[in-house]
Amino acid sequence: MPKVILICGKICSGKSTYANKLRVQNKAVLLSVDEIILALFDQNIGSDHDTIVERTQKYLFIKSIEIIATGINVILDWGFWTKEERDFAKQYYKIRNIACELHYVDVSDETWKENLSKRNRAISEGKTNAYYVDDNLSEKFDSIFELPDKSEIDVWYKNKWNAICFCGHDCARCITYLATVKNDNELRKTSQQFYMDEFGLDIPLSEIHCMGGRSDDIFKLCHDCPWMKCCRERSLDACNDCAEYPCKPLADYQVKYVNKCNQI
Repeated sequence: MPKVILICGKICSGKSTYANKLRVQNKAVLLSVDEIILALFDQNIGSDHDTIVERTQKYLFIKSIEIIATGINVILDWGFWTKEERDFAKQYYKIRNIACELHYVDVSDETWKENLSKRNRAISEGKTNAYYVDDNLSEKFDSIFELPDKSEIDVWYKNKWNAICFCGHDCARCITYLATVKNDNELRKTSQQFYMDEFGLDIPLSEIHCMGGRSDDIFKLCHDCPWMKCCRERSLDACNDCAEYPCKPLADYQVKYVNKCNQI
C-alpha cells in the first residue's frame, strides 16, 4: 500500500539528503517546494514569497493524491516547521485513508551551523542554487521551528551523530535504538525479551526507548551508566581515550556485552 512520508526538520538539517535516500529506498516521488520555486523564480521571489510557498504547497498536496492513486509512494520535503502544519498534513491524508509517516531529521546545533556555513559557501561560489541564509535569517528560522513531540514522530533520524557510545557499544546496531527510530514494535518485543532472559527484567514495551547513549533521551537502564559518568568526570570523549584503558571492570563488561548482544 503506497504511503506519504513528511520530512520534518530545520533548514540545513540534512532533510533533502535524507529525503533522497528514502526516495531511492521506497521507489518514491519526491515533491519539494524549494525545488519548484527556485526553478521558476530563482532568487527573485521577493515579497510574494509566503503567498507563493502556500500556493505551491496546496498544489503539491493535490498532486500527491494523484501520485498515490497510481500506487507510488510520495515524499514531501518542505520542513513542516510548525505543529499546525504537521497536524494539517496528517489529517489531510487520514480522511483520504492514505498512510502517512512523519520523519524528523534531528541535528545538533554544531552540525547545523556547520551545514549552514557549507551551504552559504557553496552558494557564494556558484556551486548550488539555494537560498543564502545569513545570521539574521537563521535566527528567524530557528525561532519559527517548533520541535515535534515524540508522539508526532514515526521515524526519528539523527543526522551526523556519534553512534559509538563511551564503552565502545555501537548504538546504531542496538535493537532498542532501532526499535525507537523505526517505531517498530516487533523490534521492541525482541529487545524486551533480551532484558527478560539476560537480567530477569520485565520492562514494558512503552519503556523500550532510546535515542542513543550519547543523546539526552537514553534507555532507562543506561541513566546510571558508570562508563558515561566516568568519561564525563574526566572530560573524556570515550573510554579508549583514558590512560587506564581498558580498566578491569570495563574489560569484563566489553567481553560479555559490548557489541555482543541485543544488536542487529
